Amino acid sequence: AGPRSPSPRGASRNERLTRAVEAGEARFILQVRRRRPFGRWVDVAWLHLERPIDADDRRLHFSPFRNGMGIRPRGLVQIMRRRAYRAGQAARG
Repeated sequence: AGPRSPSPRGASRNERLTRAVEAGEARFILQVRRRRPFGRWVDVAWLHLERPIDADDRRLHFSPFRNGMGIRPRGLVQIMRRRAYRAGQAARG
């Protein structure tokens, strides 16, 4: 894994993330692991948040079932996620 830095102080998660972005320290590592016991985690992407965007929350949504990359969610938990994503989108209007 890459370098780690302490999280900024803040009353809420949103406040801590905002401070990290302002300080240029909001970084995340996306990792994958082979599907076998004790498989090794491998970094596949580093995300660096630069600034907030002005987005319409009603149009913003994510579904792993519409990815266009041929990756298909599998298993009971993944199937249950479909309803959760739909409910989240409906709650935004």
